[in-house]
Amino acid sequence: MTPREIELAKLARVFGTSELPFVDGHDAAGLRALRERISATLFDDARPMLLRVAKASRLLPNASVAKVGEKLFGGLLCAHIASLLATDHALDLAIRMPDAFLAEVAAQLDPRGAHQVVAAIPGPRVVAVAVILVERGDFMTLGRFVDYIATDTTTAVIAAIADELALLEVAKFVESAAKLAELIDLVPDERLRRMVLATDRDDAWPALLPFAAVMTDRARAQTARIVEAQPPATLARIVTAALADPSCWTGLRAIAAVLHPDVQYRLAALVVAHATGAPA
Repeated sequence: MTPREIELAKLARVFGTSELPFVDGHDAAGLRALRERISATLFDDARPMLLRVAKASRLLPNASVAKVGEKLFGGLLCAHIASLLATDHALDLAIRMPDAFLAEVAAQLDPRGAHQVVAAIPGPRVVAVAVILVERGDFMTLGRFVDYIATDTTTAVIAAIADELALLEVAKFVESAAKLAELIDLVPDERLRRMVLATDRDDAWPALLPFAAVMTDRARAQTARIVEAQPPATLARIVTAALADPSCWTGLRAIAAVLHPDVQYRLAALVVAHATGAPA
């Protein structure tokens, strides 16, 4: 997915539909700003009612409120109310909710408005919810929460997600480039090797290549070493993906800079062959 496609997916989540005729002409940055303004407006419109519900929640035991939230309010309303509660109150309610319902709340929650609650949720609960989100294919929600999760919890989440390509899907939705670099750097070398092999097996280079531009030097060098050990057909698939997408091309240039000179030469020959139509 291109940066613009990622922002379109996030905006579609806000509206609950992929039919967005008003987004023509907006680039990724414009779509992100539009999403943030619309989310803030929708929340402000509902704020008076949500404040009344939040105030009423303090009149009942937390166990009862958590049960009512799950059975009556649903994930969307609970997510909006959570950002209006004191951190300790919201955290106690979250801990009392089943993992599956907490995953529903997370899907509707803007982590920026409840980052203190997100950061305070015990690591094992975060891992359990993360696994459910991945099973549901909701990579967007998990990616948006990475910025607010402790490093040791993030490491545990990575270990709990067995599917290498699922990790790439989550990474697409991490909004901070610095946090994305940190996330990739947490992936052990052997896991990174398996990720590259899975990417090549499924010809999913458009998913991996853009991340090379934000990798740390260590991760980029390790990725280059793994690529160097692959058969020639792998380089051909990488070049094909890079020439089809500017963000992939930027990632390829980042990896190419640390490849062995012999591999750099082979890579350059493939690029020329693609450009001229000559055999590689």
